Amino acid sequence: MQYEIARRTEFDGSKLQAMHTLRAQVFKYKKGWDVTLIAGMEIDGYDALNPFYMLINSQAQPNDVQGCWRLLPTTGPYMLKDTFPELLAATAPEASDVWELSRFAVAAGQQSTMQFSNLTFEAIKEVISFGIRNGIKTYVTVTTVGIERMLLKAGLEIGRLGTPLQIGVEKAVALTIDLGELTRKALGLNGVVQYP
Repeated sequence: MQYEIARRTEFDGSKLQAMHTLRAQVFKYKKGWDVTLIAGMEIDGYDALNPFYMLINSQAQPNDVQGCWRLLPTTGPYMLKDTFPELLAATAPEASDVWELSRFAVAAGQQSTMQFSNLTFEAIKEVISFGIRNGIKTYVTVTTVGIERMLLKAGLEIGRLGTPLQIGVEKAVALTIDLGELTRKALGLNGVVQYP
């Protein structure tokens, strides 16, 4: 698999279309979330902010997106602060070295209920490496308590930003993911250094 992280404007239109279609399949049809679809694609206002995306695809079929993630700095609008503030026990983080991870989706057949699939685990390593190289100290994210348990089991340094709440069919929780020594060691990333 190929893991690419770049700004929205740097991706080919066909890859973006495949990503938004995958998001529709996961969030609307699989999870049953109340999200808006446009021509079979899940797109929201945060996609208009020229975010970074991680796109996961096979080298043989580069437009066949098997997974995706969205990355936004917390210095502007972002999902936790502006869509899910009820998950926060305190003021939403706003700092240049704190970014949000959102809209993580993988194609059917890639997920495991008991532990992360290889694709998901490699995606986590790639997004943490990207953060370290770019001076990001912390990610914030909204996820499920099930994923929270899996992150803890994997050895990542995480913390809650508030009490879990029922959102749709899942219990959601806002988390921090610290990109320090514990997380780096758990993922075997001690050799990754920040870009000058």
